[in-house]
Amino acid sequence: MYNFDVKKLYSDVIYIIESLDGLVSKSTLNRRKYIHFLDTIKECSEDKNKIKCAKNAEILKQLVNCQKCKCFNCNKECITDGCNRCEPGAGGHVALCDNDIITVYHFNHKSFKLKSNKLKNIETYQVLAIIQDIKYNEYFIVLNSNKKKYIAYYYPEVSGDTFGEIKSIDDFNFAIKAFEDSEVESV
Repeated sequence: MYNFDVKKLYSDVIYIIESLDGLVSKSTLNRRKYIHFLDTIKECSEDKNKIKCAKNAEILKQLVNCQKCKCFNCNKECITDGCNRCEPGAGGHVALCDNDIITVYHFNHKSFKLKSNKLKNIETYQVLAIIQDIKYNEYFIVLNSNKKKYIAYYYPEVSGDTFGEIKSIDDFNFAIKAFEDSEVESV
């Protein structure tokens, strides 16, 4: 049912919290997902039957993924979207972040159904990454369909996400470099 050590996850989270004490503000630390689910991790580490609850299992899967995230043990005051960009069930984590210009989020289970303007058909595109240009407050998205990669502007909105064609060569090169750098960083 699960392939992770809940007690190790709990001890890793406690260790990170203690390590970051005094290095980051409480408000920065409280923006991290693992802080909000500390009680759930503790309960599941003490009673394995609680892992069987679907909600707890989903939380634990995301938190195991959080351990891969650059935010997990970051000791900087965060100016990025951080955990807010990682959606439940999407398998997201920060693969690259300099807390100044760029943050790149990778996803394992996020996709969009998009309609082609030319062919008028609907295809499913896997989201490989969302790139946040902190300096210019812009987002880019890297999509994959049939082994072809596409990069577009990304506009996350409450009413529904939208996308735009990148016409600026500088923006395109920025997004490509960020994605490639995050791929190298993740290896």
